[in-house]
Amino acid sequence: MRMTATGRSTEGVTSADVTPPVVYRHVDKVFGAGVHAVSDVSLEVMPGEFVVFVGPSGCGKTTLMRMTAGLAYPTRGEVLLEGQPVTKVSSEIGFVTQDNKLYPWMTMLDNVAFPLKARGVKRGERQERAMDLLTLMGLAEAAQRYPAQVSGGMQRRGAIARTLIYNPAVLLMDEPFASLDALTKRLLQQELKRICDERNCTVIFVTHDLYEAITLGDRVVVFSKRPARIKKIVSVPTGLTQHEDGDERSSVAVEQLQRELWALLRSEISETS
Repeated sequence: MRMTATGRSTEGVTSADVTPPVVYRHVDKVFGAGVHAVSDVSLEVMPGEFVVFVGPSGCGKTTLMRMTAGLAYPTRGEVLLEGQPVTKVSSEIGFVTQDNKLYPWMTMLDNVAFPLKARGVKRGERQERAMDLLTLMGLAEAAQRYPAQVSGGMQRRGAIARTLIYNPAVLLMDEPFASLDALTKRLLQQELKRICDERNCTVIFVTHDLYEAITLGDRVVVFSKRPARIKKIVSVPTGLTQHEDGDERSSVAVEQLQRELWALLRSEISETS
C-alpha cells in the first residue's frame, strides 16, 4: 500500500485509530422504478487517501457518489461523513463532475472566489485566497480572463480550484478529465495528484481509465455490473505514486495492475454486452 499524504500507510488502519472521513455501511439503492443500482456496499475511506472507483458503465458508481454528496439517499444501509449519517448536502463535500460549470460572465478569479462570496467572506480575503489557489494550479496568468478565453484544460483546473477554495473535507470527482485530449489529461492527472498530496485531500474518484486509476489511486475499488457490488479492492504499491515515464520497473508494475483490473472487469462487461 502506498503512503497517503499524511505519511501513513492506509494498510491496516481502521476506524479504531482514526475516524474515516467517509464510511459506507451495507449501502443499497433501489430507484422507484425498481432499478437496483447499488447492492450491499461497505467501505471505509481514510484521511488523506485517494480512492478510485472503476466498473462497467451504468453500474452505479455515480449513484454511490451522489449518495456521498447528499444528493441521493440509500434505500438501506447508511453513508457516514466524519462519523455522521449523510442527510443533506454538506459544505464538507466538494463535487467535481465532467461539466466545468464556470460562470461565463465571471473572470477565472471571480469564478474561483465565488464559493467564498456565498459564505460571506470579504472581497479582499476571497480574492487573495482565490489568487493563491490559481497560482497553485498554474493559472495565475489567466486570472482576469473569462472561461471562453482559456483552454478546456484551464477551465478544468478552474473548476477544481473553485471546489478546493473552501477546503472541503472530502473531494468527489466523477470522471473529471473524460472530455480532455490525452496530453492535457495526463498533465492534469499529475497536477491533481501533486495538489492533493500538498493539501492532504481525501479523494473519491470515478474513472473508466485504468491507467488513470492506477497512477492516481492509493486503492482501486472494482465494482461489478449493476447493481454495483464491490468485486475486489486493489492496493496500489507505494512506488507508483512517483511513476515517471522511462522508469521500466514502474512501467511493468503499472501494466501488470492494468491487466489485473481488466481481468476483473472483463467478465462484468462481457456479461452486459
